[in-house]
Amino acid sequence: MIIKERKFDMELSYLLQLSIRAQLSYEDNEEIDTRIKGINGERSFDAIVKQNLKYGLVLNNLRFLVNKQYFQIDALIIMNGQIFIFEIKNMYCDVCYKDNLFYFLNGTPIDKLNEQRIRTPKLFKILLTQNHIDLPFNYYTTFVNPDYKVYG
Repeated sequence: MIIKERKFDMELSYLLQLSIRAQLSYEDNEEIDTRIKGINGERSFDAIVKQNLKYGLVLNNLRFLVNKQYFQIDALIIMNGQIFIFEIKNMYCDVCYKDNLFYFLNGTPIDKLNEQRIRTPKLFKILLTQNHIDLPFNYYTTFVNPDYKVYG
């Protein structure tokens, strides 16, 4: 059962409206493109979850503040006494997973993704502890684009 549906990103909506009225920079257009790809990936994930999840609670697009630091969770599923956190990626390139890190195929680390894989579970654990919640959780980076591969 989906408890919290995914909502359209208001900042993206603002950028799209602005792009109709003004000439945006290359960086702004890249930001719009990246966010649209992200939303499409999240919708693909949502369709899979709706089709396959029989029992459990689903919460999408969560944003938390812990120790003066914000962090975001794309999808959180609670079932069987556990919490499953999904960071959804709709990458348009092949990537490599080695030594618990993601890399582009040319060997360059995907820094933002690797940092997020450490930061989010750490802050989520603090959030659970602060709220006296003693449930195990698992964190998954989920690649949804079927046209690209993760090697490892």
